Amino acid sequence: MKYEIDGNIISNAHRKVIHQLVDFFEKQNLLYQFTGGFSSNLFGSVWKLQDIDIETDLKSLYKIQEALKPYVIKEIHRYSDEEFQIWLLQLQVENIKIDINAVEDFIIKPNLKIETKIENAILVLFDNRLVRTQSLEDIIKYKKLLNRHKDLEELTKL
Repeated sequence: MKYEIDGNIISNAHRKVIHQLVDFFEKQNLLYQFTGGFSSNLFGSVWKLQDIDIETDLKSLYKIQEALKPYVIKEIHRYSDEEFQIWLLQLQVENIKIDINAVEDFIIKPNLKIETKIENAILVLFDNRLVRTQSLEDIIKYKKLLNRHKDLEELTKL
């Protein structure tokens, strides 16, 4: 499956950083999957990409933090807001914010633990290369759990 994503949706700077991240994950042999806006863009969403969201396991998260130390803006921490609670590492590369969370202990509030198997990520063609991403079905399930009705309106039409 391949959608042509124009520069109004994913900027050249975002594209460059995405390719750098995929190169890094492949070279380090780390399991990952893109989530969030970029994953939705891969399936035809026209939301303008802001940040890049990625999931991996907690052990890999520590390896990433060590290897990409110059880009770390917030070390691994337990992030919590009104929607969820996760282990999160925050990077910034070329003014692009990157959130990488661990799949372990991922909780949607008040008390729903999400079990994600990143080894089941699907491969989608992006800029003539395969990238690992969350499936559209999983994105929709996640948005339903968060009651994000506006997002669901667009996603269910894809």
